[in-house]
Amino acid sequence: MNWQQELLEQASAAAKAVKPKPAVKGDKKKKAPAPVPVPAVAAGTGGSATGGKKHKLIVRSNDPPGELLEELAARFVLNCPAEELNSFERILFLVEQAHWYYEDFVREENKNLRSMKLREFAELTFHRCAALSKYRGKVDGIYKNFLMYKLSIPTAGLVILNPQMDKVLMVKGWNSGSSWGFPKGKINKNEPERECAAREVFEEVGVDFSGYTNEEDSIVVTRSVDKAGAPGLKQRSRLFIVPNISEETVFVTQTRKEIGSIAWHSLSALVKAGHGKKFFMVGPFLQPLLKWIQAKKKSMGGAHLFKFEGGGLNLGPDAGSVAHGAGQQSTTLAAAPVYLSELEAAARARFPSLESFAFDKARVAAAMA
Repeated sequence: MNWQQELLEQASAAAKAVKPKPAVKGDKKKKAPAPVPVPAVAAGTGGSATGGKKHKLIVRSNDPPGELLEELAARFVLNCPAEELNSFERILFLVEQAHWYYEDFVREENKNLRSMKLREFAELTFHRCAALSKYRGKVDGIYKNFLMYKLSIPTAGLVILNPQMDKVLMVKGWNSGSSWGFPKGKINKNEPERECAAREVFEEVGVDFSGYTNEEDSIVVTRSVDKAGAPGLKQRSRLFIVPNISEETVFVTQTRKEIGSIAWHSLSALVKAGHGKKFFMVGPFLQPLLKWIQAKKKSMGGAHLFKFEGGGLNLGPDAGSVAHGAGQQSTTLAAAPVYLSELEAAARARFPSLESFAFDKARVAAAMA
């Protein structure tokens, strides 16, 4: 049974469950409620996959042309392994990659093309690309399931503390209304949590913390993300705690239009505002983090100061000095590789740099002769 049949059966069951109320004597105006109609879902109608109102595709003059959408679909969706196309959630993940590329690179070249939300981009792609035409009229249902799926994917990241452990590093999204949170991201299929945390944090703040995490120094929070139509939905997050990081460390995001700000925040201020709008993602982690800090301070005989610069590790005010507790030795990290996302690599391959470009004057003169 596919998901459409399940929806139809649920709607049919709901219709049968509606019983007409007994007529009230003397009240001629009131009538028994009519049965709930069972929605007919058909591909290509433009209607909702969840049985809602029909949605008419609005075409605008500054929409991306069909040829461009076909190219993006071929690059990010159609060339993927067959198993990636077996679920609506995975399909929309691939379409999301195409959407990011469109917003980050294509629109940078052509300012006349309009910015689009993912749902709108997906709908237009399904209508303009023949290979994806079977998903026409199902965008609402696919998008809803996709959002629920994303909310349920476990995440991993870091809690980066300064040497005094009274400040924590946080990141803020690109949009002006974004909230502050710990650097973290979604775990890929079969990816260990520690690897995910290092990868995501490196992308977001530009520092490689590989090898500085362990499960003993971590916080696990499972929070409820209940949404309409998906009761009981929960998301698991593990944050590895990395203390003793200098506030002088230079952090530079490796992302495009994802991270808008990186800053140190006082823990005392977060405790006061942890459940507010700007820090609502932080609240569940604060209490276990404060307990960890309290226990850590009791057990500390000394700590050395880690200061990351340019992918390497410096200790103290200059590269040659060491500031550490008794019996502790300094460590030097290998330089982190320059991060280049797949999307940016694809863009550079398509549009080569003109930095070393020069005219072949002899050939030009010969052609004009």
